[in-house]
Amino acid sequence: MKSVIHLLRVLSWCLILTSVNMGLSSVAQADVSLNLFYRELAPYGHWYNHSTYGRVWQPRGVSRNWRPYTDGHWINTAQYGWYWQSDWDWGWAPFHYGRWAFDTFSGWIWIPGTVWAPAWVSWQYNNGYSAWAPLPPEIYWQPQSGLSFSYYSANRIPVNSWVVVPQQHFTHRHIHEYALPVTQNAHYINHINNTHNNISITNHHIVNAGVPIAQLEREQHHRVQTISAHETDALIAHQIRGVNGGINTLAPTFEPMSQSEATRERELAARVMRETHQQQAASANQHGFGAPIAAGLDATAPMVNPELIAPQQNRFNESTVPHHNSNNQQHAVEQQQIIRQQLEAQQQLEMQQQVEQQRQMEQSQTPDLRQQQIQQQQIAAQQQAVQQQLDRQQQIEQQRQMEIQQQAQQQIEMQRQAERQRQMEGQQQQAEQQRQIEIQQQAQQQQQQQMEMQQQQAEQQRQIEIQQQAQQ
Repeated sequence: MKSVIHLLRVLSWCLILTSVNMGLSSVAQADVSLNLFYRELAPYGHWYNHSTYGRVWQPRGVSRNWRPYTDGHWINTAQYGWYWQSDWDWGWAPFHYGRWAFDTFSGWIWIPGTVWAPAWVSWQYNNGYSAWAPLPPEIYWQPQSGLSFSYYSANRIPVNSWVVVPQQHFTHRHIHEYALPVTQNAHYINHINNTHNNISITNHHIVNAGVPIAQLEREQHHRVQTISAHETDALIAHQIRGVNGGINTLAPTFEPMSQSEATRERELAARVMRETHQQQAASANQHGFGAPIAAGLDATAPMVNPELIAPQQNRFNESTVPHHNSNNQQHAVEQQQIIRQQLEAQQQLEMQQQVEQQRQMEQSQTPDLRQQQIQQQQIAAQQQAVQQQLDRQQQIEQQRQMEIQQQAQQQIEMQRQAERQRQMEGQQQQAEQQRQIEIQQQAQQQQQQQMEMQQQQAEQQRQIEIQQQAQQ
């Protein structure tokens, strides 16, 4: 089983690494690359086919009012500018590849892509507040020119998509704790009103300049730390780990965006805008809102509910909020906001009706088609079960390998201890032998001294006898 799992892994990576040499088409290369997302994100959400965006992914475990780029924090990197470090285990992919889109009935969904960035967001900052929002699919990336706004302007991103925080807390580790309630977004976004798209290419890297450092340092009254980033394409961890005072950014390497992929990005943006305009035009014609739109009202601008706007507070006072030139202009703006609100409500009602019609059509499908769908679901479930079985077997094999390594390390340690014991015993033996030699040498010296003393005594005795004989 170990060999089978290893073979499957090797084959999957070989397909990715050798796709260029084998002459595969750019479409096939993109499919192989996107399989990485399908596999790694499956445990954290579900994939499905969206009628407009195609294959999309939706995370599990998020609240109904959740928005992208809220659970995590911003890190100022030397190479990439402002890098978004997510608190989610799956955050390495959806916040650095592809686009987020809000579906009226499903909520936030992610459209995969193969171009990495420190964060795909648009910015606003002024009057002590900073705001960011995920770039929609209508704003797409072109390899040669960067972001394209041919079909959509960042100024038209809905107000509910923005995350607004006071700049004094912009670099906080848990920034969601300081994010303003979404019901106050319209008030603050309308008064910041300076959208920036600071994503560019520098030294072959996509850089997200974001909020100016000097502006943050003025608000926070201390220097903003700049950290060095190190790219890694190994799925060894889903969170940043320190490396020589810097950070690791998990960025799997894909094939460079081909011309056909760039064309698909552009066609998706055009299709989304075309469908949006058709829905808005149909709704406006049906309910008599055509005249205000023709008079200059942008039907795709963010819709604002005046009843949900929070009262003016905090930093926005009469000295910081611009005044209108006349009461007539203010009244006209209020009327436009009411019309937009009515138009958005009607659009939501029509979309709900379309969903209900679709549901009824699905219920009236023929038994054969239902059976076919059931079979497809069963096949998908079987494939998922097989994948789960392979994952479990791989985990068991990894655990077994870890146990083998631990046993081998224990044996090596025991051998080292035995070797150290032998060395100690040898040293003790050598010391004992040296001590015995020294004892023998001392005994020999004592014997020699005794012999010398006996000789001296005999010589003295002889001299005494000679003297006695001489006297006689």
